[in-house]
Amino acid sequence: MTNNQRFLLLTESLKVFISEVRKARKDLQVYEDWNVKEILCHVTFWHVNYAENLLAEENKTTLPLLKGKYSDINIRAFKAYRKKPTETVIKELLDANIEIENVVKRGKVKKMTYKEGSRDYTLEEFLDMTEAHIRNHADDLRKSRNGQQGIHKAFQAD
Repeated sequence: MTNNQRFLLLTESLKVFISEVRKARKDLQVYEDWNVKEILCHVTFWHVNYAENLLAEENKTTLPLLKGKYSDINIRAFKAYRKKPTETVIKELLDANIEIENVVKRGKVKKMTYKEGSRDYTLEEFLDMTEAHIRNHADDLRKSRNGQQGIHKAFQAD
């Protein structure tokens, strides 16, 4: 599978995720500590960061690597986006996706790093991992919205 095909899968999962966000009450608890809006904040924050890091890789500039524990980074994500209207956050998510698409199409980037202390990921690994992560959040949103899932703890590897 090519990176362009991987990106198309990622974009399809992102569309499903956005559709689930729009269908759900934003205060619906999906995970023990996260509601729908907070999941959107989390996905958007990371997607924007991924776009910034891929552009930095492509331009051979200093990477804006995130620092700290994942749980602390996610709190920063909630604070950065929580007060913004949902559609504004979705627009930022889609804009970041366009930036990622442009980097993928230009084909110059072969690896990326997104967090201080983490390993480099090949572009293939990054696209596959990000697609699966967004798809899993979309599935959890759908299940919670339909009453098919009890509230559980969001996965966090600190």
